[in-house]
Amino acid sequence: MPDVPNAWHQYIFFAIFPPTFHIGGDDSICQKLSDKYLPIMHTNYENRSRDYEDSLPKYQTFPPNNRVNNDGSLIRCDEIAR
Repeated sequence: MPDVPNAWHQYIFFAIFPPTFHIGGDDSICQKLSDKYLPIMHTNYENRSRDYEDSLPKYQTFPPNNRVNNDGSLIRCDEIAR
């Protein structure tokens, strides 16, 4: 995974909504997205519909500033380095 706060500008931003994908075949055994479609961060987290309890970095708007916790509260710069 790239160093997100410093490398986000290398990627073209695009958003994909879950209904875009039909995951699984006729037997629906495989329910995992290909790695190339997995998210690397949450942006515009201030507009989320729910809190996401995952390890991905979250940003109130767009990186590299205004990083937030899972509950949407701002993280101080000295907390990010830990």
